[in-house]
Amino acid sequence: MIGTAVRLSLVALGTASLACAHPGTVADDAGEVPVVSHDRSVLSPSDLHAASDQYLYDVIQRLRPEWLFVHGSTSIASGVGGNVEPDLIRVYVGMVRLGGPEVLTRLPTAHADSLKFFTPAQAQLRFGPGNTNGVIQILTAPPPPPP
Repeated sequence: MIGTAVRLSLVALGTASLACAHPGTVADDAGEVPVVSHDRSVLSPSDLHAASDQYLYDVIQRLRPEWLFVHGSTSIASGVGGNVEPDLIRVYVGMVRLGGPEVLTRLPTAHADSLKFFTPAQAQLRFGPGNTNGVIQILTAPPPPPP
């Protein structure tokens, strides 16, 4: 009986301390730090807003480095028969293809609302054939309504 009361008190204390922290942060010994989305396929607006990195590549490299690795299988035809484009992860803004991961080194973090990673299977279903190593999709915020 005493054990249950102690556990309930600890749960209540933990809940109360979380309620005092700012949303999207966790208190630690060094102060409050941003919480990164638990969904490993997404970098949310709050994740990007909390990031101090100037370019999207740096944000991804720090928070979701696995997105930058080639995920699909390589083909024996890669680089053969006029196919000079290597099999890389592709980057899209909305549904428009920009190129490979190198374009992320030129895109400011402030221009993106959120990012989503698609596995090779998901990428081929959503963006079509040829996206055999996955896709990083950049979503932008809708423009404000006219005055």
